[in-house]
Amino acid sequence: MQLHGTLRGESGVRQIEVSLPAAATVNSVLAAALAQEPQAAAVLLDSAGRLREDLMILRNGRDIRWLQGMATPLTALNRLDLFMQSGAQRAFAVD
Repeated sequence: MQLHGTLRGESGVRQIEVSLPAAATVNSVLAAALAQEPQAAAVLLDSAGRLREDLMILRNGRDIRWLQGMATPLTALNRLDLFMQSGAQRAFAVD
């Protein structure tokens, strides 16, 4: 899992390697990554401990919102990239 831009700068974390459990999903990998690198939680989670709404997560370059969201399945061949959404991306985001 790669953190980009502001996320990398604010957390001091560039990459988090996670061993994939059976039936891995974006949600399970993020939980494992945050347990492994707790300093990343400060930039990925809001004050209530939920994933920030302005976070964009891509699996192999595709926004997970267009896939299965946090339930998007992952294999060892997949790559996750995390970015903060820009103002333009937020303006055109689909709920």
